[in-house]
Amino acid sequence: AEGVHPGIPDIFLAVPDQYRSGLFIEMKRPKAPGVRAGSPSKAQREVMQALIARGYCCKVAYGADEARRVIEWYLGWEEEA
Repeated sequence: AEGVHPGIPDIFLAVPDQYRSGLFIEMKRPKAPGVRAGSPSKAQREVMQALIARGYCCKVAYGADEARRVIEWYLGWEEEA
C-alpha cells in the first residue's frame, strides 16, 4: 500500500467533458446473492465529495462489469449508470 492515500478512488479516467473534469470510480466487490455489498468508507466518501465539489464525477462500481457500464455512461455510449 506504499504511495496509496486513504480515500482516493481506485480508477481515474482523465477525460474531461463540458460538465466535468474527469471520472473517478471507487471499486467494490460485486454484489453476491445473500451477501451484503461493501460500501465506501468515511474517508472515501469525504474524498469523493471533495472531488465532486471540484468538478469531477465520482461513482461506486460493484465489479468490473458495473465499472465498464459507468465508463460507457460517462463517455456517452450508454444512457445511464
